[in-house]
Amino acid sequence: MPPLLQVAMARSPSKPTSPVPSALKRTDWAHWAGWVAIVSTLAFAALVNLAIQHYPDYSFSENYLSDLGVFAASADFFNSAVILTGLGVAFFAVAIHKSKRYSVTPLALLLLALAGFLLAGVGIYTKADVLPHFLTSGGFFLFTALAVLLSGWHWVQNRLMLGWIGLAGGLLLLGFVVIAALSPQPLLQKIAVGAVVTGYFVLGLGIIHDHMKK
Repeated sequence: MPPLLQVAMARSPSKPTSPVPSALKRTDWAHWAGWVAIVSTLAFAALVNLAIQHYPDYSFSENYLSDLGVFAASADFFNSAVILTGLGVAFFAVAIHKSKRYSVTPLALLLLALAGFLLAGVGIYTKADVLPHFLTSGGFFLFTALAVLLSGWHWVQNRLMLGWIGLAGGLLLLGFVVIAALSPQPLLQKIAVGAVVTGYFVLGLGIIHDHMKK
């Protein structure tokens, strides 16, 4: 090597190498979405269970879940459950959109994000606030049903078997919204909530499983 080049290289400061691998600098939004779905559903189940334990003589056939949000001893547990889970659903929708890994229409994700914020609103506007509570709780189920229907229809068009499950689930949720508006049934409400929470949890598990295979 010529002496002049050796001197130039000796004087040139070397670029510091980042201690953080480049792979870690990129946020894996789908991975976060999966874990948020799992953690938020488990937190929801635990907090609602605590709320029920603090509500004297709570009846699954006669009391609505929203009753837990107005009784002093159970209100903090239940309202925290729906607020945290609602924000988790909204984050899930945004994270799936940013990941660009799954075939979901932007409109469906927008509806799901809105459903999450409405669910959080259920914990802010309790059953004592009749009209706001009706709009937030009913809007949550309606927007969730529409998001599932749109996703199902999109997947059916792409010849994915999951699409038929989405269509069936969305239609069932829409049926619940209609029945709840015409003739409210506390037990039916719990079945609908259980179905949504279970589906959300399974979706999170599926995303994490898919992430582990890659």
